[in-house]
Amino acid sequence: MIIGQNAPTIFPPPTGELSGLSNAQIHEESKNLIHGLLEFEKEYESQLVDSTWATNKTMDERQVKMNQNRLVFQRYAQKYSEGALPSKALSLVSEILLRTNGVDPSGASQKAQQGAFVVMQKRFAGETPAASAASFLEFIAQKLPN
Repeated sequence: MIIGQNAPTIFPPPTGELSGLSNAQIHEESKNLIHGLLEFEKEYESQLVDSTWATNKTMDERQVKMNQNRLVFQRYAQKYSEGALPSKALSLVSEILLRTNGVDPSGASQKAQQGAFVVMQKRFAGETPAASAASFLEFIAQKLPN
């Protein structure tokens, strides 16, 4: 994953919109958002076509399908950035990080670590962007006491 020159590299402080919620409510919000992220990923992946050599006999066939997938990615990246998921994820993560005094990332899976950048930058990027964001949210939500 490439991090843009002007992209944020630390999580911002929480906005305060979730400060009145209990930890149990934050856990519920996290579960709902994780579900939404995974559904978005499923929808995105259902639009992709197989561009592997296994189903494409020529480079031209493969190139056409890779171009189709690029267009699908661009469409879903725009849909993601214009939707509520990125802002909700960033708000939840920032609130959880405040309540837990930060989280040691060393125990996070590689997918969750990639998801941290998806959430932080509010960008649809990487191999499984929304699923990675969900993985990161799930990882840090586990650190929040009930």
